[in-house]
Amino acid sequence: MKKLIFFTNADPNENLKPFATAYRFAAAAEEKGVRTEIRFAGPAVLAANPDVFPDNELGNEIRKRMKAAKGGPGDFTF
Repeated sequence: MKKLIFFTNADPNENLKPFATAYRFAAAAEEKGVRTEIRFAGPAVLAANPDVFPDNELGNEIRKRMKAAKGGPGDFTF
């Protein structure tokens, strides 16, 4: 089975866009039946804790997508 992998090593304290993009694309792919994986490396592993994201529009969007992804078919690796 093929899998679409999204990778980031961005620091969630400095740049939220890579996380928002990965979750947005992974959700769209999963809706079309494509298996996905989001990989975090380096400082990006801090994003395993949704509290690391600020309380703003983008931070809230990321938390919402993280919550929707839990228990879903996608994989997450650190």
